[in-house]
Amino acid sequence: MGSKDPSFIPKLKAWWDKQTADILLVFCGSVSTWIEENILKSTAFFGRINLTISLEPLSIPESAEFLRVLGMQLSFEQSLYKISDQYMRFYLKVIEPNLGAIADGGFEQVLLSTMPGFEAHMGLQLEALLLQNRALLIQKLGISPVDIVRSGPYRQTKTTTQQGCQIDYLIQTKTNNLFICDFKFKRREMGSDIISEMQNKISRLKTPKGFAKVAVLFHLSGTSKTVATSSYFYRVVDIVDFLEDN
Repeated sequence: MGSKDPSFIPKLKAWWDKQTADILLVFCGSVSTWIEENILKSTAFFGRINLTISLEPLSIPESAEFLRVLGMQLSFEQSLYKISDQYMRFYLKVIEPNLGAIADGGFEQVLLSTMPGFEAHMGLQLEALLLQNRALLIQKLGISPVDIVRSGPYRQTKTTTQQGCQIDYLIQTKTNNLFICDFKFKRREMGSDIISEMQNKISRLKTPKGFAKVAVLFHLSGTSKTVATSSYFYRVVDIVDFLEDN
């Protein structure tokens, strides 16, 4: 307000000088240099400054305590925020790093699917898309929403007493079942190695006694007959089915 109006300071002083009642005027803002130059060092307000408070950035422990007060569960190995818009994520991860080559025509004859990191990024995109449609996942698993205690992505931090692992989507039910859902995007058919990969991940997940671990696979790539007919997975769901169901 003050920086856009050169006459702001003279107007403020003229108004202030006319007041007969006691007035407490508080200035605050993120542009501390403007306040210092135009208020604190101004001769127009000489003798009128009673208190100055400089708010320093919160330290990491202070930030953690503030977020805990807001009800957020923290792990400093995790990001607190992430971009939810799929195209923006795609642009920042795939397009922006190659803007120079794209501008020079270096990608005119290059298929998008062959760009570096495309498959890994599409896996992240698939994960974000499925998490935005959790109701469909729960429906495919035949779980009633009223039976769910909690659900969401889960990351187990590595410590001296436990291994680390990351679960794309974990559902805990009232019957002490833990549905451990893995999201996969591959440009080739998945073979039996996905079973051993899932077994390794689940073996690292630390759970209370009496809880059953149920493996679920959501994929957009196709699976071998071995995987499709395996009794290891409670469900093997082709994401294409979501399109056909609607």
